[in-house]
Order: sequence, then C-alpha cells, then structure tokens
Amino acid sequence: MALLALPVMAFADNSDEGSAGEGAPQSSANPFADVAESQYYYDAVLWAVENGITTGMSANSFAPNATCTRGQIVTFLYRAYQ
Repeated sequence: MALLALPVMAFADNSDEGSAGEGAPQSSANPFADVAESQYYYDAVLWAVENGITTGMSANSFAPNATCTRGQIVTFLYRAYQ
C-alpha cells in the first residue's frame, strides 16, 4: 500500500491537545519550492517543519506526491508525539 506524506502531515497537525506545537504554523517562511501557498496541505507542511517532524526531501524540496515508506511514517509520528 502506498501512502503519501500529505495525509500523515495533516494527521499530525490535527492531533489531540498536548502534541508538539499543535495548531497553525508560527512562521510563513516556506523553504520548499514544490509546496505552494494555495495547496490545502501548506499549513500542515510548515507546521511539521517548525516542529522538527520533517525536513523534507532536501533543503528546498518536500516532494508532496512522493510515496512514504513505513519508516518515514513511523519517524513522523514518533517526532510528533515526543
């Protein structure tokens, strides 16, 4: 089964109270050329970067349509709930 990073980021961003930095991102600085402000996942990606959950695929690429491995998903969730 292929999973994309976007649903995982949205899940982490909308998790219950008490999780790392819940809510909207504090900054509007977007390091990723492939994450447009008009995309529905924009805030979730910025939130995840601000809270150390992801750093993207490179310094300027998030790859929103790339398939996530189980290891990546486990890492996202682990970092979100630390």
